[in-house]
Amino acid sequence: MLIAIGVLAVLALAFANGANDNAKPVATLVGAGLAGPRRALLLGTLATLAGCLLAIVLGKALVASFSAKGLVGADVAGSTAFLTSVAVGAALTVLLATRLGLPISTTHALIGAIVGAGVVLGDVRFAVLGTAFLLPLLTSPLMALGATAVIYPIAHRVRLALGVSRESCVCIGAEVIPAANATAAASVTARVGSMTECEERYSGAVLGVSAQGMATTLHWTSALGVSFARGLQDGAKITGIALLLGLSQQPVWIAAAVAVAMAAGGLMAARRVEHTMAHRITRMNDGQALLGNVMSAAIVFGATALGAPVSTTHVTTGSLVGVRAHTDQPSDSWIGRILLSWVATLPLAAGLAAALAAMAS
Repeated sequence: MLIAIGVLAVLALAFANGANDNAKPVATLVGAGLAGPRRALLLGTLATLAGCLLAIVLGKALVASFSAKGLVGADVAGSTAFLTSVAVGAALTVLLATRLGLPISTTHALIGAIVGAGVVLGDVRFAVLGTAFLLPLLTSPLMALGATAVIYPIAHRVRLALGVSRESCVCIGAEVIPAANATAAASVTARVGSMTECEERYSGAVLGVSAQGMATTLHWTSALGVSFARGLQDGAKITGIALLLGLSQQPVWIAAAVAVAMAAGGLMAARRVEHTMAHRITRMNDGQALLGNVMSAAIVFGATALGAPVSTTHVTTGSLVGVRAHTDQPSDSWIGRILLSWVATLPLAAGLAAALAAMAS
């Protein structure tokens, strides 16, 4: 009975992960005006689903993807009560944040749940918690923010040196007239569309290729690539929890169920987080959004190579805040709410998992 509850808890965790995470890599596409919220979310979810399905080929090796990172002993980490409490505690935490439209880290919700359940079951290694988790947790978003804020003006100078300029527009009804040519009747051009806001585009070429076309292509590629990689990593991680519950004989079916649950969560419940990431942190054009994606990817891949557990959510948000330093600013209140949600993630997940572990033990 407890194993069945544990499997349902893992699927709920997969749903919550998709709801909070599927929109994050593609939110910049919405913020830059390249895609509407539904289209971006659909494509991001499909890319995530593809990554999850690829995780199926890993088979039983997925068990090793979840080991509690040394936070608790092997006996506790393999118990059904512990794994079920961790999955439920993390899932409830992520679902609450998703309902509030706040982007948080599933990884750190899991860490909090591991600590909470581990305390009740009498086996938590707090020295490992501080050095292996809290330090990367604090430094990774700051690294992303600082690196993006520093590199942004350098990228700006490089763009100008290449002769690529930005074109703003004046919107009159359904017509868009380039502002730079608005006073020169012979050069005025107009484009009919259904736009409700002005957009900013790049003019010029790099190596004979349209600068705007190159920026758009790279932006789409980076966003969907991050979605695919996130699906592969998180799909393997969550499937590994299920396999540790004693279901290692059915790795393909469990991985497929996790993939479907993550996709369902993204399609059914990710719009609030998508809106926050796309519009409430900073306004951005293609180049700014692309820079944020590239810096996020560089830090995540670098941390992975070093074996440091960082949060894609925290790094991505840090990069967007770095871009924000050079753009028009929305209200600061949402930055404060996001930071507060990050602080609350660990203790909330820990409290929920501890309560569940106490009832199960």
